[in-house]
Amino acid sequence: MAQSNKRSIYVTDRLRDTLGPVGEDSGSVVTLSGRITTIADRYAEIVKSARILTQFTDAEWMLLRDALNGTLHEPAATIRELWQGVEDAITLDGLADKWSVDGADLIARLRALRFDEECALVETVEQWWIANGAARITTDAVE
Repeated sequence: MAQSNKRSIYVTDRLRDTLGPVGEDSGSVVTLSGRITTIADRYAEIVKSARILTQFTDAEWMLLRDALNGTLHEPAATIRELWQGVEDAITLDGLADKWSVDGADLIARLRALRFDEECALVETVEQWWIANGAARITTDAVE
């Protein structure tokens, strides 16, 4: 049996406003599914074009995964200046030492990121955690 791509979603007021007029009730020929797909495709291209993967070493990625584990970045505006949370994790949890990373240099580079790069970073970390589920990261877990 083929898996269906059909899903139910909850459309928040903000998403509804972002989507604009869709569906027959609005007089638009644009479907809800079509608009969501278009916006998701554009977002995916923004994330891809940020080229965030090449901006950090494997150890820095492990530190970022560790620092952002369990952090909820909703609404999206909370992504701005994510360096502050990473800096707290370095200071309070000793993550720079744990991952053998120059914490000050990492924070300086995080502070210089554009918002699209911050979004790409968060997306990359969240996708890693989704793919790795309950896996616990250790100093041996560097990809």
